[in-house]
Parts: sequence; C-alpha cells; structure tokens
Amino acid sequence: MNRPTEEDLQLVHRLRRQNVLEDVASHKINGNGRNVVIMCSDGHQSPDVITSHSRFLQHNGDGECCCHSHMLNGGALLLSPMFTETMKLPVREVLLHQIKQSLSLKDINTVALYVHAPCGAAGLRKLSFIDTLVCLFDAKFSLKCHFFRFKKLHVSCFVQIDYGPKKRTYFISRSKWESWIRDPSYCM
Repeated sequence: MNRPTEEDLQLVHRLRRQNVLEDVASHKINGNGRNVVIMCSDGHQSPDVITSHSRFLQHNGDGECCCHSHMLNGGALLLSPMFTETMKLPVREVLLHQIKQSLSLKDINTVALYVHAPCGAAGLRKLSFIDTLVCLFDAKFSLKCHFFRFKKLHVSCFVQIDYGPKKRTYFISRSKWESWIRDPSYCM
C-alpha cells in the first residue's frame, strides 16, 4: 500500500494551514442524511470513506443515513473530462447515468465527490496531488453542467489522506480552492 509523497504531504499541510482543506463540519454537508457518494473502490480507503461520511450525515440529518455509493477505480476523477479523455471505455457516461438514477430512485439532491491520496488511478496517469485536485473540481463542474436542470443539486468535494497510521477526511470548497490556485500565497 502506497503512502503520499513528501511533496504531497507538504502541500496537504500548506492547504490545511491556509484553510483550503478544512475539517468536515457536519452542518456544512447538504442532503438531510442522504447523499450519492462517488469514491474510489480502493479497498484500503473505501471502508474509511463510507464510515466517515455516514458519521457526518448522521450528525447532520434527521436520523436517517443513506450513503448511496458508486465505487470505481479513480472515483470522482472519472467524472472529469480531463481525466477520462484518453479512456476507450465510456466510463464517465456510465457513471453519470448511475448518478442520475440514484438521485431519482432515492430522492437525493446532494452528490459527495471524493478523491484520496495516494491514489493508484491518479498514479497510473502520473498525476500529482495538485493535478488530482484540479480534476476533482473539473469533475464537479462537469457534474453541475450535466445536471443543470436539477436546480437544487448540491455537489460537495472531499479529500481523504492516508497518513499511514491514520486517515483523515477534509472538505475542500471550490471558492477557496480557486482563490488558492490563482495565488498560492492566499491565506484565509
């Protein structure tokens, strides 16, 4: 099992210090206890992601907790046209179809997009951690465009870091990320 590179860990610590990667506050998660969760199928990471997200939803909801998850290698990255442009299989379209069904079947209006570090699927494409975050927000934009008719669709982005002895999940907001990417000295 891989661990984040020293360079990735330095970036994570910097993003934490600058409040770009935030501790997950349950009240910031939309969905009344119900989310479609798009995550990587990595068997070392997915149990922690689903357990953590369920806990976040339980603190936020009315007692009900539904993590309607879709897991494939790469998870949320598969919704990014930048990530999938060289794939021969229509995996992005299949995943979009599955999300649409899930939103309808379970009456859900929130999609939680997860990436993790290190990610084998990102590594196969030689993507750095920062490239992975760029693809995460490309995925969010793509999802919002695809489902533009769903006016009340919320899409939240999360990052799980495997530090070795412990794993941590962070929320990352689009506005803070965009401010940081334009000016890495940005500090909130």
